[in-house]
Amino acid sequence: MGEVKYSFIIVSLNSEETIGKTIDSIIQQNRSDYEVIFIDGCSRDHTVDIIKDKTEEISDRVVIISEKDDGLYYAMNKGLMKSRAPWVSFLNSDDWLEGDALFQIDKAIIVDPDAEIFYGLINIVDKIKIMTVATCWENLPNANIPHPGTFTARSLFERIGNFDTKYRLCADYDFFLRAYFEKAKFYQIDSVLANYQVGGLSTKRARLGEREKITIQAKYRENSWIKRSLRLMRASVRRFL
Repeated sequence: MGEVKYSFIIVSLNSEETIGKTIDSIIQQNRSDYEVIFIDGCSRDHTVDIIKDKTEEISDRVVIISEKDDGLYYAMNKGLMKSRAPWVSFLNSDDWLEGDALFQIDKAIIVDPDAEIFYGLINIVDKIKIMTVATCWENLPNANIPHPGTFTARSLFERIGNFDTKYRLCADYDFFLRAYFEKAKFYQIDSVLANYQVGGLSTKRARLGEREKITIQAKYRENSWIKRSLRLMRASVRRFL
């Protein structure tokens, strides 16, 4: 196996109806500089069998872990610990990439090699329609950027920490806000990179997700106010010295 540039981490639980499309979208990138790490929550259907069958030809670049865990972000952190690449992307087991996703990321890294989070447009898909959504990292204090199709530098996780598992649905928002306030460099790509299927965990438990979002926003607003106050106090002290 050659050098690994990208790690795809896919968390699954009883995903036999959708995970095949997710895997196909990665394999169809037509390259060999990635690995795929599956963190399965002990599925009772044929999810693991489908994973093994679909990835047989790239088995040297695949890690499959199927065991009980304590939730989505616990599993994502577990996948992160197993990954080896400098760039990490998390996909839900019903998401799928656009065919040129890695080509677009390659180009963006050349344009801005100092960026730590690359993301693009995303298609939100339900049974009736597809809606293309653009999000802005500068608006993170008010709204999240979707994690499917987002590529994050491993070094950023090492610098600011992994996902906070006390959140059940919005730990990705907590991570992106943490990155925002820690001055991580974001880069937005003006192309669709991934497709998000409506109906997953965050859709089904929207009320809990909204409560977590409000809690996270309040936490960072308070921390930001404290930091500003300390800076003003230090500046005042220096004027009197």
